[in-house]
Amino acid sequence: MAAATAATFSIASVVYSGTQGSKAKSFGVRFNSGNSFKSLISGKGENHRFVESSLRALDGDTDVYEYSFVQSKLTELPFFASRIKLGKNGVETVIPSDVQGLTEYEAKALEALKPELKSSIEMGVAFAQKQAAPTSV
Repeated sequence: MAAATAATFSIASVVYSGTQGSKAKSFGVRFNSGNSFKSLISGKGENHRFVESSLRALDGDTDVYEYSFVQSKLTELPFFASRIKLGKNGVETVIPSDVQGLTEYEAKALEALKPELKSSIEMGVAFAQKQAAPTSV
């Protein structure tokens, strides 16, 4: 995929995510700010940087690292915000060191958050499955 095409696709995906965020909210998915549009806007700098990093990786840069909410085995949760290495084919590596060596305070805080994270993940997966289900005509 050419860089211009990837940029267009990524920008369109970010814009589309606002619409999907609104749909997700109506399905019951919660956003930190309580508003899907605010969540999208508050993350626009990170989205821009992630798009640039993705384009650098597509262009062959082998030293591209970002943070993303990805499927992983870092915890017992199926998805977790993690440092990742990007490459030409997307996520090449999930960096495990981010959850190793947590302080006692951090470990307790993470454990306390896991039920909420699990609930949000389950709602997000259910929403994605509902969106992917074929519609009957």
